[in-house]
Amino acid sequence: MPKRKLRNKKSSRRSTISDVPKTGTNIRVKFKNVWYWQFTNHGLTKALKPQLADLTAELGLVYKLYRCTHCKLTFQANRQPINGVVTPVEFAIAYVPAANEVPSIPSALDKFEGPAVTMYAANRGAPLHWTVPSTVLNAMPYNWYETASNAATFENTIQGYFVARCDNASTFAIHVLAEWTFEFQTLEDPALLTSRVRQQVVAEMKRGFEKEDKDLSRSRDSRMRSELKE
Repeated sequence: MPKRKLRNKKSSRRSTISDVPKTGTNIRVKFKNVWYWQFTNHGLTKALKPQLADLTAELGLVYKLYRCTHCKLTFQANRQPINGVVTPVEFAIAYVPAANEVPSIPSALDKFEGPAVTMYAANRGAPLHWTVPSTVLNAMPYNWYETASNAATFENTIQGYFVARCDNASTFAIHVLAEWTFEFQTLEDPALLTSRVRQQVVAEMKRGFEKEDKDLSRSRDSRMRSELKE
């Protein structure tokens, strides 16, 4: 009896943005990193930008534009209790896209609402895996954001913010396993930009050596003058 062929079902999940061909002027990177979160005064805000990891920060020196198209956070289960906290630590998290300024932290856990909200409790029996909905992550006023910190306006460099609040602990730190997909683009040849970065590094090192030589020369001259006076 011939086997029935299974029909490929179309996924309703939104895929990575593919509005430009992958050429020498753009690149897509998928990677994971351990993200350090420090809560202060019951709250925390973390910007979504290339500087959140060394890999993307270095690519930001070469490419002019970026965007994040996938973000998944994993919070470990059964963490040790925080000193001075009787009940397990629990906090709510929200992702705020396209913020023109640093968003304020909600005053209580029940004030968190929206399509990109989750909640974590330290006494979970399994890790919490949270993927920011692509419809929210890609809800951007611009197709691309600038990697340079000296961009014309604030909103040109920050794609969004993660906002979190914990009611039963004021100050503590956790490590979050993050999974990312970043895309970078530039209108110039990346090889040319890389050579410029190298030239800039060499020039800075040269200036440093020249400064050291001048300092040594001044020190030697000062010592000779003091010896002549004696």
